[in-house]
Amino acid sequence: MFRASRDGLLIEIGKYGLGARDLITPINLFSQVAVDAEGRFGFNAGQSVEGHAVELRCEMDVVVAVSTAPHPLDPRLGYAPGKVGIAAWRSGPAPATDFCRDFRPECARALHNADVFALS
Repeated sequence: MFRASRDGLLIEIGKYGLGARDLITPINLFSQVAVDAEGRFGFNAGQSVEGHAVELRCEMDVVVAVSTAPHPLDPRLGYAPGKVGIAAWRSGPAPATDFCRDFRPECARALHNADVFALS
């Protein structure tokens, strides 16, 4: 089966009654595309290395849809989606002394809003 990332994401979020209007701009975590001085896009094939990891922190309920479809600029021949492992856990609300709370003012506001929302 050959499926573009967007199509795969729409199928997955559709299982939760969501559609195209609910699909925000995806985050590409393990591919890198750079623009050179002439404005040409270039795919960095060495960016994705087995064993790399990303930790996402979600203070509120969230639906996460994942696609491993190859990037359209990936020069590899054939359609070869990558392998991904996912682990999820509940860690409770961020304490008042949480590193992220003090990291940037917008982080503090976001965590404050999540705290207020959880109380309502």
